[in-house]
Amino acid sequence: MDFPDRNVGEMQTSVFVKSGVQRIKPQFDDITHIQGLKDYAIIYTHSAKIVIKGSIKAMLDIFPKTAFLRVHKSFIVSISKITRIEKNRIALNGHQIPIGRNFREELEKVMGER
Repeated sequence: MDFPDRNVGEMQTSVFVKSGVQRIKPQFDDITHIQGLKDYAIIYTHSAKIVIKGSIKAMLDIFPKTAFLRVHKSFIVSISKITRIEKNRIALNGHQIPIGRNFREELEKVMGER
């Protein structure tokens, strides 16, 4: 896992992440959600899945809090990619993401502001 790009005076739009021996730079706009699996995370984009070493909590430190929201102990979603919120899950680009009861209030607060 690497640190976000440090572009002075520019809004950050991507971050380098290490996947195996590769360094990949997904654009924030391309990321739909991130799934945590113990010591690994899977970053889902429109066209690929990127597996990286690092916890879901570590992902929260890398990705901008204005664009991404934790909605479950194992999931972070791109706020702009949410197409529907049901009773206990979120629909985004064909994926169904569960909403944890500890995260529901924050989700409703953030979505109410939009």
